Amino acid sequence: MNASEDLQEHVKILATNEGRAIGTHGHERARKYLTANLNHLGMTPYGKTFELENQTNDLSLVNIIAIAPGLDSQASPILLGAHYDTFESYPGADDNAAGVAILLEIAKSLIQSPASCDVIIAFFDGEELGGIHKDMMGSTKFYYEQSTRPIRCGLILDLVGHDVPIPNLENIMFVTGMESSSSWSNLLREAEADSGIKWAAVLDSYVNSPSDHYVYVQNNLPYLFFSCGRWAHYHSQTDTYEKLNYVKMAHFKNALLNLVYSTANQLPILGGYDSTKDELIFLKKNLLPGLGNADIPLESRQDINELARFLLGNFDI
Repeated sequence: MNASEDLQEHVKILATNEGRAIGTHGHERARKYLTANLNHLGMTPYGKTFELENQTNDLSLVNIIAIAPGLDSQASPILLGAHYDTFESYPGADDNAAGVAILLEIAKSLIQSPASCDVIIAFFDGEELGGIHKDMMGSTKFYYEQSTRPIRCGLILDLVGHDVPIPNLENIMFVTGMESSSSWSNLLREAEADSGIKWAAVLDSYVNSPSDHYVYVQNNLPYLFFSCGRWAHYHSQTDTYEKLNYVKMAHFKNALLNLVYSTANQLPILGGYDSTKDELIFLKKNLLPGLGNADIPLESRQDINELARFLLGNFDI
């Protein structure tokens, strides 16, 4: 099978009509599938086993955490994360079997060709609890209670499998978090080149940390959050495997893998910065032309604010 077929096979197996809500048979089935794949790839468990359990009120969250060993095991690792639970009993193909599938294929690549540092592959549980309280999410629990070493950055995926529902901009991937490190602009440009993916970088405050990158935002660590945004099938029984764009996912997987290799060679600079200039570069190059320029000037933070309002007001993202 080629890359897009491999990704589709993972999503098809994971995104069943029973869903993957915590405490259900579908959730247990997904855990077994993920741990079996990690064992088959020869990944190293983060703890004694791949499954790290944590009690949250009356719920048992199970993070599935593995390590792709790097060339320098003493260097601080990169974390790649995607949640595997679903909202209620929905299939969750895009939310978030797509992100899980991409991480499985990246893990395969990292075993075959290691990065300069260790890469933590994290399948987080309980992300869908974030609508209740983000401190209950598996990613937050991992950071505070299960993690045993500092990370250099977190790269988080959620809703990364569909075409952006804007004509001529289907292959856009939104990125938030560039403001968390001045290193990201050049690294993202390098990863994007000839990848088939186009980044649209905006402040995370526009979306209010909606996924597992929340804990990295709160702790002022370098991070990036990747998403195609919400769409018509978000949190719906119609979020099924055949609606995703697996060629786009394969392109994104390659771009993300390039970013991982580059970031493994360059420790991201700590500390936030004003990313307005760099956001404008990506938005002018990748987003505005597809909108026919939309009569929106794009020269300042206020202009980006107006563009964000225009997109949120006119498209289902």
